[in-house]
Amino acid sequence: MSAMSATSNTTNPEENKKAAGKLIVAEERSKGKVTAGVYWNYIKAAGGVIVSFTVMLIFILSVGMQAGTSWWLSYWLNQGSGENGIIHGCD
Repeated sequence: MSAMSATSNTTNPEENKKAAGKLIVAEERSKGKVTAGVYWNYIKAAGGVIVSFTVMLIFILSVGMQAGTSWWLSYWLNQGSGENGIIHGCD
């Protein structure tokens, strides 16, 4: 929050004079749950609904593919006979 926005929020002229000269002012803090408007602002800042949806879809597919490849690798390794075909020395 800038000093200018802090001065517009207060109605007392003496507080306005004090806040105008400060470089650091107290931040506002809200309590409670995050509203849908906050999420909507994040979506708009990220590029809109289509971009946000595409990014989330790619992320979910990426995590799913990683889990799938890990599962497939463990399944594939468990299907082996235990012999790797390497000959150790000459008989």
